[in-house]
Amino acid sequence: MTYFTFERRRLRRGEQTFDNGVAVGEVFAHKSWRERLTLDDRPPRYLAKLPSGRWLPGDFIARHDAAEALRAYGRVLRYEE
Repeated sequence: MTYFTFERRRLRRGEQTFDNGVAVGEVFAHKSWRERLTLDDRPPRYLAKLPSGRWLPGDFIARHDAAEALRAYGRVLRYEE
């Protein structure tokens, strides 16, 4: 898997995720505003977004877990076609 880091408006940072040269989605680090204000030292959770703009349900503990979920979802979609 290949990751490319990018930054968007509102300080949202993420990484585009590719599998064999095919874009499978984006992975974002997420920390709620309450956790940021209290200076909580818990690590961020990660969210996964498909190229269609739809979010995968739930959050992930590690960046790689979110990328693997995107990869698996992409393979299921290719299999169904």
